[in-house]
Amino acid sequence: MRNDQEYSRVSRIVAENKSFCICLPTVLNADSVAAAVSLYIGLSKLGREVTIASAGEWTGQEIIGGEKIQNEISTKGDNLVISFPYESGEIDKITSDVSAGSLNIYVYPQQGHKSPDPTQVKYRYKGGKVDAMFILDSPSLKSLGELHSDNESLFSGVDIINIDRHFTNANFGSVNIVDKQASSLSQIIFDLLTVLKAPIDADIATNLYVGLTFATKNFTAYTVSPQAFELAAVLMKAGARVRPAASAPSQFIPRQGGFPGVNNNFPRPQAQQTQPRNDELTMAALYGESPMPAPQNTPVSNMPTAPAEFEPYEEALDENAESASDKTASEAPAIETIERKEDLNDTANEAKNILKPNIFKNQGGTGNLV
Repeated sequence: MRNDQEYSRVSRIVAENKSFCICLPTVLNADSVAAAVSLYIGLSKLGREVTIASAGEWTGQEIIGGEKIQNEISTKGDNLVISFPYESGEIDKITSDVSAGSLNIYVYPQQGHKSPDPTQVKYRYKGGKVDAMFILDSPSLKSLGELHSDNESLFSGVDIINIDRHFTNANFGSVNIVDKQASSLSQIIFDLLTVLKAPIDADIATNLYVGLTFATKNFTAYTVSPQAFELAAVLMKAGARVRPAASAPSQFIPRQGGFPGVNNNFPRPQAQQTQPRNDELTMAALYGESPMPAPQNTPVSNMPTAPAEFEPYEEALDENAESASDKTASEAPAIETIERKEDLNDTANEAKNILKPNIFKNQGGTGNLV
């Protein structure tokens, strides 16, 4: 839940100070980096001196300005530091002299090693102090690792602005913006930039959108709130360049001959060409008809539909059975007796029972269920 009083305190600190450092934990993710870089850009637009530091490494490419993250806290002090890549044994000695009003520093490589690359030489100042610290995505100062343990003096005597959404946050800052119900750290930073009246340009909007989609697992996490969808709409209107989520599943497109990523070598049912059963032959002989043809492999879409009007099947069966019985009895020789007619009737009854489900068959003409 947003605490407007704490946001107002941050706004006052930013208005009264000039230099800030944004500190991140050793374990980085897209949401924390996106939030930190967005805050860095916003404060820079307000004319503040800002640096970002983390003892961890960020190798992602989706955050605009992610290369601004340094491995140590940089302050505007009076001590000039010159640095370049170095491995043990590469340098033989370093000397200096003053000539024509310039200080010259000489670096002599060991035999068989190359001299330092001038394009990799960096310059910075140390020895100063920042006016305030922003600590992001860290339940405690220990989460900063060496960034805090090697520079404890820089964290004393300055305002520490603790911004987080962890349930375990210890509220260690002089100002604590800890919203445990926020769907992302990027959402908190957007609210803060809005209070600071920092302009939200396309780069900030893009970064915050990346952080929002990462933290909410592309809007599928249980932490997703209506505010998250509203923020997504605002960021898109501000010019966010929306990219597909890296974890999104590939599109599932049916193809001829099977589906991608699926084992299609499974047996498929085949239509069987069956011969007429014995009971079908019995019925055919009884009624003087041809056996039913074997079923064909006909697509469902091509199968004929039933007529709108038809006789109930069981009534038609009774009439056919009676006519067949009468026909057979009338054509029999005169020497046959009533017993022959009863046999024919029994045969017709058996034929009817063959076509009925077992549960409706009669046993011994008693009507009992099977």
